Amino acid sequence: MDKQQQRRTNIRRLLSSVLRSDAEFEAFCLDYFPLTGKQFSAGMDRQQKINLLLQNTESDVLLAVLKKNFPREINEHLNAREIDEFIQRPYLFNKSLWIGIVIGIMFTILTSLLLTFVRGKQTRDDPWKVPVMHNVLPKN
Repeated sequence: MDKQQQRRTNIRRLLSSVLRSDAEFEAFCLDYFPLTGKQFSAGMDRQQKINLLLQNTESDVLLAVLKKNFPREINEHLNAREIDEFIQRPYLFNKSLWIGIVIGIMFTILTSLLLTFVRGKQTRDDPWKVPVMHNVLPKN
């Protein structure tokens, strides 16, 4: 079982133990995740609703909302160390994310340097001077 699947399994158990009835679960979703709650239909069972919530919401966000609004219930099921281990946060140290950010910054810097160089070639005297077009309007 990979980490993402384990995370979803743990969130499912926590949701079931904290929000025991379907009405409580629906009210929770409508209060804190209204876009997902509005997608629930009368024919959906609880598992389908939980799946929809997990598909539309990051597990870190979901756990933070549960910890903030149901601290007593969460503490009954998990101690502080288990809460931190319960959801591991791989997103902060995601290599590809940081590589993308660095490439974006480098691209921005290189583009601004290139534009400065091109503007300097156009004006020759002062690289910051914007070229002015003369005789653009026809004379009457």
